[in-house]
Amino acid sequence: MQRFPIFGNVSAAHWCGIVLTEQNSRVPGPTDIRLVGIVRLSPSAWKKVLAAGGDFEQTVPSNVPDEIRQKCAADAQWTFSEAFDTAVTGDAYSGRFYVDFVSRSILIDVVNPQPAT
Repeated sequence: MQRFPIFGNVSAAHWCGIVLTEQNSRVPGPTDIRLVGIVRLSPSAWKKVLAAGGDFEQTVPSNVPDEIRQKCAADAQWTFSEAFDTAVTGDAYSGRFYVDFVSRSILIDVVNPQPAT
């Protein structure tokens, strides 16, 4: 979990990467990658999430790829916190981290995540 060290030990993880650069572009250059995944945290890692969280608000994630949605708990009650998003990204990249407190799961939806320094 090099890109998300705050998560510590995860008990399960599933990912997919989506290339955001247009396929027909003739201009070579950097490619933006959207990374979407679901992680389930160990109890000790979960304590870090609660400590860094801030105020969580209920929400419904949109545009989640089917292969990731199928790995999410069917009854998940997703929440997010801008303070938690900032704690994870360090403002180095954009992303949203949806948290389900019942399953101790985090749904990750980020663009070009950077490894922690």
